[in-house]
Amino acid sequence: VMVGAGAMALNILLSWGLSWGFERIGWPPHGGLALANTLATTLEVALLLWLMDRRLGSLQLGRLRRGLVAILVAAAGMWAVLAAWLRLTREAGHLLRGAGGVALGFVVYWGMSYLAGAVEARELPSILLPRRAREA
Repeated sequence: VMVGAGAMALNILLSWGLSWGFERIGWPPHGGLALANTLATTLEVALLLWLMDRRLGSLQLGRLRRGLVAILVAAAGMWAVLAAWLRLTREAGHLLRGAGGVALGFVVYWGMSYLAGAVEARELPSILLPRRAREA
């Protein structure tokens, strides 16, 4: 309970600070909210994993390393592609920029995580596609 309350408090503080900071430098303030949520939940997960590892014995956290590296590589690649997308579509409508960005982000993230060896990315087609489509 204390970890959750601390993460919530951190999220609130980061949300205020980052949205204010983003707005001051001319960036959309909701980007600060997204970053605040990402940072707070990432720290909460890291702390909870560490606490569980101490309490339950070894969770073999080293086995998560490959997936974590794949996620970080995919996220960095997606960020770079989406930053370029936003620059290229500066004059386009909000719907095109938003929907196109979501679709492009998904494809880039999945593709890069697949290439980086993330097991989840490799299993996604079998989860999403019906068996008949996979066998064709």
